[in-house]
Amino acid sequence: MEKLFAGIEAEPNRRRPASFDLGSRIGEFFSSLSPRTLAWSASAAAIAIMLQAGLLANIMLTGTKPSGYETASAPSTDPGVGAFTVIRFAPQATSDDITKFLEANKLSIAAGPMAGGLYKVRVAVTGIPKGELARIVKKLQEDKVVGFIATTE
Repeated sequence: MEKLFAGIEAEPNRRRPASFDLGSRIGEFFSSLSPRTLAWSASAAAIAIMLQAGLLANIMLTGTKPSGYETASAPSTDPGVGAFTVIRFAPQATSDDITKFLEANKLSIAAGPMAGGLYKVRVAVTGIPKGELARIVKKLQEDKVVGFIATTE
């Protein structure tokens, strides 16, 4: 038996295989810090967290909410300002025809498509008299792209 113990004692010390125990490494790091250093570090971390929370709350409470789809290159106008019509485009009208029609008549789509394939189209950025709006609607109705058009408030 003593021969066995002597053989065990004679063997070289083996190093333990390196393990990746992140928890123990972090624990060893923090235990190596002095209490004063640990307190200052915790205070700095708490201040950073409070500052970040304040900035996020400020962004969430004072940030403007987008009102819907808006292109970055074109200025937007208030959707309720101006003179409007409701248009249903002809079924045979292509998107290219509709685009050319809108550009030629200086119109912009304010809402849609709504039920029945209707689009709310801004005819003028400012309010115009009803007689003038009726004349514009009559002129627009003659175009082959328009299937139905009516004035709206």
